[in-house]
Amino acid sequence: MVSVVPFLILASTVSVSSPKAVVGQPITITVSVANSGGAAHSSIVDMEVKDAAGAKIFQRFSAGQRLSGQKNRIYTYEWTPSARGRYSIDLGLFGPNWGAKYIPVWCGES
Repeated sequence: MVSVVPFLILASTVSVSSPKAVVGQPITITVSVANSGGAAHSSIVDMEVKDAAGAKIFQRFSAGQRLSGQKNRIYTYEWTPSARGRYSIDLGLFGPNWGAKYIPVWCGES
C-alpha cells in the first residue's frame, strides 16, 4: 500500500520594508510560504502589486519551486513605486505551468 500525503500550502506572512512607500524609492516585499502537507513540485509563487482600481501594475514570480512538506520558504521581491497612491499586494500559489491555483491570498494595502 502507498500512502500519499496531499500538500497544504498557506501564505503565512507578507511584509514590506516600509508601510509608507516613497515614490522612486524601492521597497522590499517579503513573503513567507508554509506547506503543512506533503511536497509540492514545480510550483509557482506569484506576487502582484495592484493600484487602487485593482489593476496589476507590477508582478514578480518564482517558478519551478519545490515546496517541501512541513517547511516554510521565504521569497523576497523589490518594487519601486512610480506614483503616489494606495496599493495592495496579492499573492497566488500555482501548480506547474500556471496550472491549478493552490490559494489566492489578498495580503494588504500600503
